[in-house]
Amino acid sequence: MTYGLLALLAALFLVEELRGGSTDTLVLLRMGANFPPLVFDGQWYRLVTAALLHIGAVHLLMNGWALFQLGRLSEVTFGGATTLALFVFTGIAGSALTLLSTKVSAGASGAIFGLEGALVAFFLRHRDRLTPVGLNLLKQLLVWSGVVLVYGFAVPGIDWLGHLGGFLAGLAAGWTIRPWRGGTPGLLARAAASLAAALVVASLAALIAGERFVTRVDPAQGIALEAPASWRIEREAQALVARDPLAALGTAAFVSAGFEPVGDPAAALDRALGVEDLPPGFELAQEPYESGPWLRRTFVWRAEEVELAGFAQARCEADGCLVAFAAAAGSLYGSYFPTLERIAGSLRRADAGRSGE
Repeated sequence: MTYGLLALLAALFLVEELRGGSTDTLVLLRMGANFPPLVFDGQWYRLVTAALLHIGAVHLLMNGWALFQLGRLSEVTFGGATTLALFVFTGIAGSALTLLSTKVSAGASGAIFGLEGALVAFFLRHRDRLTPVGLNLLKQLLVWSGVVLVYGFAVPGIDWLGHLGGFLAGLAAGWTIRPWRGGTPGLLARAAASLAAALVVASLAALIAGERFVTRVDPAQGIALEAPASWRIEREAQALVARDPLAALGTAAFVSAGFEPVGDPAAALDRALGVEDLPPGFELAQEPYESGPWLRRTFVWRAEEVELAGFAQARCEADGCLVAFAAAAGSLYGSYFPTLERIAGSLRRADAGRSGE
């Protein structure tokens, strides 16, 4: 079980690196890192997926080494099924306590502290039956737990709430667990392990489903577009707006789509951009250009400490022009561009009688 968990952590770390880097906050959030505003918005799966991610290679190596040591000891003491259940459930407990702060967090530390807490509680409860080797091991666990918990309190940037939540949950579980005497795990251990595995699979599936593009319809305007399932949809007076929920972190990204009753794409772009009354700091490209069937014009908007970059594009039909206005935080525009282009490019007319998803 320990080797399986280590393989899972390594595989997800590789995906993090391939998607832009394990220290990139946006990559972490897209991969399921813990962030209270998103969890409270219904993305519960982050309580599980956050415990499977790591921020940088050093973080992964440190947690991997600790899991290698404590996981094997837990398997010898409790069995593989119970070890999996402890890892998942104490990891959730650590992530849950982290919700008391407002920051992005990730790492298996809470789950590892959960294993440590379970072992400490188990050995304390059965200390009268421990051999000298077992008593020495208990002392080492107590010293190590105290040192690392204090270190987490003292050093900025370490998620001490996650450590504490996992450790306390492990203490509670370890006090009640019976020792494993080899052979087939008991019914309760098998049920807990099955539930833990199901939670991991369901959380990863929910994360993947959030990136799936789905059709969104605005019956009032008779338009439709495709956007990731996790993006929020707002129906404003003259537009259908798809907005990335990660804007809660200040990484604003959105596509605003509408229909202009004019027959010329250049005129539709001018109306959508409001070229006759541009706000301060709005820098518009001099000339529009063709991008497939669309006429597109780029811009940069610098307002106080905020910089947005983006484009507007128009495509005309017999009775008017479809117009999409897409933008993202300037520093992140390049990484958002493929998604913005795909959403904006999917804009089309829809049956006005259809209901929106």
